[in-house]
Amino acid sequence: MKDSTDKRKLRILFTNIVGILGGGERSLLDIIGTLDREHIEPEVLLFGRGPLEKELSARGVIYYHIDQGNIAGVSRRGGLKPLTLARSFVTALACSVKMASLIRRGAYDIVHSNSYKTHYLSLPARIISGAKIIWHLREIIGDTTEGKLFRMMAGLIPHAIIANSKSTGKSLGKGRAADKVRVIYNGIDCEYFSSGNRDGQRREWGIEKDKIAVLHMGMLCPLKGQHVFVDAAQKALALASGGKAMKFIMIGQEAYETSDPELRGYADSVRARIEEKGLGESVMLAGFSNNPEDAYAAADIVACTSMRPESFGRVVAEAMAAGKPVVSFANGGPREIIEDGVSGYLVPVGETDALAGKISELAADEESRKLVGEKGRERALEKFDRSRLGPEIIGLYKQITEQIS
Repeated sequence: MKDSTDKRKLRILFTNIVGILGGGERSLLDIIGTLDREHIEPEVLLFGRGPLEKELSARGVIYYHIDQGNIAGVSRRGGLKPLTLARSFVTALACSVKMASLIRRGAYDIVHSNSYKTHYLSLPARIISGAKIIWHLREIIGDTTEGKLFRMMAGLIPHAIIANSKSTGKSLGKGRAADKVRVIYNGIDCEYFSSGNRDGQRREWGIEKDKIAVLHMGMLCPLKGQHVFVDAAQKALALASGGKAMKFIMIGQEAYETSDPELRGYADSVRARIEEKGLGESVMLAGFSNNPEDAYAAADIVACTSMRPESFGRVVAEAMAAGKPVVSFANGGPREIIEDGVSGYLVPVGETDALAGKISELAADEESRKLVGEKGRERALEKFDRSRLGPEIIGLYKQITEQIS
């Protein structure tokens, strides 16, 4: 006997803790954009306000909002007093109960949790509503007390776990959680990222025609390593003395509200580093960009300096889709995305000499930049184009609804 979901649309509720447009949120939009609306009816629950709401409306997606209150500032690395944490726990429980109530009313077939904090919120929601839960894991789980708790919860709560890379999936270790993992790489709109306005963006940044633009894109935080990018810029400029002139641009904004002591004031520390090294004319913080396709088009080289393993490395895949040569630290997802020496370059984590050396080599060799950029785009089209996202995820939805009915 066929399940009743064969005769109607599957109702999917995506949950996301913030309303900003970070990498996880852009990936969420990619998923929604590739779902077959004749068979899938997506709706979204947000616990924060922001530009994501406008993007959802533009796609005709219904969304709801629950105020996350003081859980917004809770960090996995602490920084809050016990009383504050207790209050945050009470708030989180209230949010989860409200979410469960929405799930019951909406009669959703699946709840697709898209962010780390909503994974935790889905426990009471599953108990109260009996919903089928998918966790979309976009972060590598560390070997901390909290990481051990998360792995235990991962074995108990979700019916399936989507990992955005093999590295992410492996971080869950072995056991019940690992058995639920299915690796589905993030999808990239390859056409969009190859359609940017190079000349217009370079004029806006004040970059002369013959200057090599080296781009760094990502949230301003120690994980992304903007401070290391500044150090590498200084060394690359020294290596290129008398050679090709370079300009180093950082795109990104600070993290949303958090208690994490590592994140507070990081942008100011990067600015201070630029000034201390006398790089004010060569290195710029350009802020957030609503048109990343233009930023990639304006660039000649893209660098990824993440100090801890990236779960996927969305910027790496986007830059490759734009046909730009990428130099990345060799950790996490970028090691799966880049074929070293063919579709990009991998250098040891934290080694600014190696990073600067490869940047200066590419700056001096237009033919290499072109060839590696072309190979990178070919790989992005083959492995990471978002057109494959919808069918893969719908296949998982159907598998879950057929096995658990």
